[in-house]
Amino acid sequence: MRSYSTIENLPPELLSKVLQSLDHEDHLTLRLVSHIISEHAAQWAFRRVVLELKPDNYPDCQLVDPDEAAEATNNILDRPDLRRCVQHFCFDTGRDDFCPYFSVEAEMETLVISKSLELALSRIGHFENLRSVSLRFCGKCYFKHECSGSSGSLKLLIIMETTEIGPNKTILLPENHEFFQQLPSVWLKPPMAHLTTLFLMSDEGKIGYCPRLELRDTHFPALHTLALGNYAFTHDWQFAWITQHAPTLKILLMDTCLIVHRIITPSAKDHEGYLLDPVNNNDRHRTRLSVVGYDTWWSHFFHTLASDFQLEEFHFGASEKWRNECAAFETIHALESALYPNMYMAFVDFGKVPRYMGWDEKAAGIHTGRPDYMNDKAAFEELQSMLQGRRAKSP
Repeated sequence: MRSYSTIENLPPELLSKVLQSLDHEDHLTLRLVSHIISEHAAQWAFRRVVLELKPDNYPDCQLVDPDEAAEATNNILDRPDLRRCVQHFCFDTGRDDFCPYFSVEAEMETLVISKSLELALSRIGHFENLRSVSLRFCGKCYFKHECSGSSGSLKLLIIMETTEIGPNKTILLPENHEFFQQLPSVWLKPPMAHLTTLFLMSDEGKIGYCPRLELRDTHFPALHTLALGNYAFTHDWQFAWITQHAPTLKILLMDTCLIVHRIITPSAKDHEGYLLDPVNNNDRHRTRLSVVGYDTWWSHFFHTLASDFQLEEFHFGASEKWRNECAAFETIHALESALYPNMYMAFVDFGKVPRYMGWDEKAAGIHTGRPDYMNDKAAFEELQSMLQGRRAKSP
């Protein structure tokens, strides 16, 4: 019988099993044992790189210096042996009141991430074996960069920049509109061919119409899991965009999504009904008050999911748990499926601050209209019953 005197002599598959059962600190310690063990331990120690400015669950912990965080990230990127180990990259600025990674520019009040950290984050596409990227920014931080690589998973929790003038005026900030205009080309198109998991979630601001998010030029041929949070539907092409992924899509998560069934505004719109100038809203673009109706109901989409998809999971509901939490991407999987009041809202703009209103509110004497919940309820229950039966039959 063969004997093994040291851990170095273990077969690679057995050594991998041992390392898999250890925690991150043990992996780092084992790297000091020998060159052979260090090589194996590094594959686990650097598999997941996490940069947290200040974790929400530990408000009293010591802050991480941004330059040190940038240096640590660059050290991994500059080492080909370590760079190849990284499969998951997470960056989290924490809550607004615990965000030390920004500096105030001299001539503006915008808070931006320090230059050294910005440069380090702009290089994450160089992790050649990267499978997932999770980024979370507080409402006071932003940075501009290009993303590349072949990540199989992209999870974005987008916390919009806010203004002290009033929370409702966040929708008027040009930075928020610029971000969503650039999001497809910067974030979505580079990994299109390989992406299997996509999370697009907004904290409070509703995305899709205003700010506009144009997804028609993006298609993910291998998409398995799609999660949308606080996403507003105003056009049929948005539902068609989801439907075009039906051949591969198995998990669909929709948290606090809504259909904008009325657009009430005097602002000038393009031929598709999108606002021409959602930021300035000045008088030279204004016409008389108009009401545009969108007559697609959730029941239509539920029927499409039942007939055209082979879903394994469908979660549809409204939850507060995932917003502004480090565990946002995990908690959405536990979303309790149920219909909710603000599945339908109206977008109203009377020349001051555009906002979304519930169907039971009135805007300048115009009632936004009551949605047809009964058909939605029947279609939703039919879909849930079908999925439950499908899961019962699966081995």
